Amino acid sequence: MDTKAMNEYLTFWKERGLDFIIPPETDDPEGFDIGEVLGRVCSSKILEVGCGTGRIAKYLDARKYFGVDINSVAIDKAKAENPGYKFSVIDLKRALPASDTVLFYTVCLHIPDDLIAAQLKRAALSTKRIVIAEIMNPKYRDNRDPSLDYDISNQRSLDQYVDLMKEDVHRPTLLVDIAPLPLDKITALAGGLRIGAGASNAAA
Repeated sequence: MDTKAMNEYLTFWKERGLDFIIPPETDDPEGFDIGEVLGRVCSSKILEVGCGTGRIAKYLDARKYFGVDINSVAIDKAKAENPGYKFSVIDLKRALPASDTVLFYTVCLHIPDDLIAAQLKRAALSTKRIVIAEIMNPKYRDNRDPSLDYDISNQRSLDQYVDLMKEDVHRPTLLVDIAPLPLDKITALAGGLRIGAGASNAAA
């Protein structure tokens, strides 16, 4: 992404972001227990990138939560509506604060294709765990509003995110030799193996 496009992207979210980060129908349109689900995958100290008005902060422990966003109006509202929680405005181009988990909750789908890898890499440099929570279905890319100045719908599939992680985003610091494991502990799956967890790679 060139400098002009980056500036247009930042301006859009700083000036009009509130129009798209607040669900219009209800405060919680998910239909499931957000805290219970995130509690399974987020470890200890959580940094929510693109927290908006702090809508999901209430489902997480205030002592372990830090929400950041580039929209200063959203951050002011988050602070007012979530006393006891920590929020701050961030610069998209600077390093993220260190954390145990970086959480992107319905955020990555708003990041353009030519910028997403860089943002995931920035997250990986500050944490050992990245959680991306959103509807992962590229078919919704067709549902864009032509009146908008910038494309805000960039849905990707799970396999596309796996491929993005391969692009020099997240390199393992620990490799485990699975040779000594009994064969009955390894389950063959379509597209991969399960050794305590599932893994799948997109076709080359």
